[in-house]
Amino acid sequence: MRRQIETSLFGPMNVTRAILPVMRAQRDGHVITLSSIAGLVGQEFCVAYAAAKFGLEGWMESLRFDVEPFGVRTTIVEPGYFRTELLVDASTTWAELSIDYAERTAATKAAWQSMNGQQVGDPPSSPTPC
Repeated sequence: MRRQIETSLFGPMNVTRAILPVMRAQRDGHVITLSSIAGLVGQEFCVAYAAAKFGLEGWMESLRFDVEPFGVRTTIVEPGYFRTELLVDASTTWAELSIDYAERTAATKAAWQSMNGQQVGDPPSSPTPC
């Protein structure tokens, strides 16, 4: 839980805290943060991730009021599933099966693994020039 919140909530907070003095001084800037649909709707077995993303959503929504007077805008991006390596075993830590959750955990793991490579979003293989 702590690692997830350190990465997904405090990470963006720390980066933003580092850049805000410059943005406020120049009276211009745009803080863009990647969140997730999991920050709006909880899901089974996503407690730590959802907690971090819900926190990120609330923080960004509130931050807007603090930085808007300085010409700094905020945007939260909630992309959903993209065809990345997120669902491969090397990128995911699966919970150990336990007597209380074994059946549900196994079913959820199988469902997520079957989605790998089938996600709706397909990021381009090379950057598109602006």
